[in-house]
Amino acid sequence: MTYVWIGCLSVSLLLLVWMLLRKRGAMKWLGYAMSNIALAGIALYLINGLDWLGSMEIAINFYTIGTIVLLGLPGLLLISAVHWFII
Repeated sequence: MTYVWIGCLSVSLLLLVWMLLRKRGAMKWLGYAMSNIALAGIALYLINGLDWLGSMEIAINFYTIGTIVLLGLPGLLLISAVHWFII
């Protein structure tokens, strides 16, 4: 079963790279996405390092950075609220 998943992911990655190389605007989109990921990681690092949220620390992992990349500042507020009220 794992070979099926690896095959599907490999084919989809190859198709994505092929589509990115065919269009000119796609490279701009890729740069925009990479800059958003970097800024989300830097924002989480600064918030954790400067203790802006008190003693609360937000984990820096794929899910938190992905939420902040997709939603922006509301994503950061969402992660903070979930951590504050639930965890």
